[in-house]
Amino acid sequence: MAVDIESFQDVLKHPIRHKIIQALNQTSILSYTDLMGITEVSNTGKFNYHLKILADLIQKDESGKYVLTEKGYLAVQFLQIFPEKKVVPSHMRMSDALLIGFVGFVPEFPKKF
Repeated sequence: MAVDIESFQDVLKHPIRHKIIQALNQTSILSYTDLMGITEVSNTGKFNYHLKILADLIQKDESGKYVLTEKGYLAVQFLQIFPEKKVVPSHMRMSDALLIGFVGFVPEFPKKF
């Protein structure tokens, strides 16, 4: 089974998909409505979109409930090793704000080949 790290990053970058993977890791098996409740998504179209994106990582069992695939368990490990980075807003210094306000834009310099 080939696993592409970049594809994990793309698939798992959304918080709803994080919640689905983490919930299935903690509980092992969940119904569609249970997953919707955990993720707090009320729009079924939006929720189905995220389930479709996770197609390689989750599957339905014989009772129609969702479980992690082997690749899904690898995704859990990936999330544990590479936790989501939180962006912490920083304050702009007054001098930077004045410079941006004065210039109004950042010039793009020509690229040298």
